[in-house]
Amino acid sequence: MSDASRPDADEEKLSPERRSRFYEESKGIVRRLAHSGLPRVTHHLVELLDHFSTEHPEEVFLSVAELIRAGQPGGYQYESLAARRVVAFVERYLAEYRWLFRQNKDCRKALVRILDIFVDAGWPEAHRLTYRLEEIYR
Repeated sequence: MSDASRPDADEEKLSPERRSRFYEESKGIVRRLAHSGLPRVTHHLVELLDHFSTEHPEEVFLSVAELIRAGQPGGYQYESLAARRVVAFVERYLAEYRWLFRQNKDCRKALVRILDIFVDAGWPEAHRLTYRLEEIYR
């Protein structure tokens, strides 16, 4: 169990080593499920991956970007929960992992792709977030 969605997860967290191992062992399954096209599955996978961003920030960000892209045909970008979750995810990354976007061209491209998907879907939160991208270079 990843502890990602358990309400009592704070009480008995996995050690960083066990979390990392769980992440490594579940990547293949996540990749296969990502192409289901079902918004609910995509959303749960985004939540799951976000749980591992502390140990693997670059890989998680790129994986979430791929999940969002793969979820487009199913309409993930039109779900209000998706918009709120993804905007919060990006905001946290801008706050905690700003260096990642400065140093990694692939992460910068993925960030723009994520925001484009949600801006094109009409979410004002994503549109406002695009105006904050200069924060990467502060």
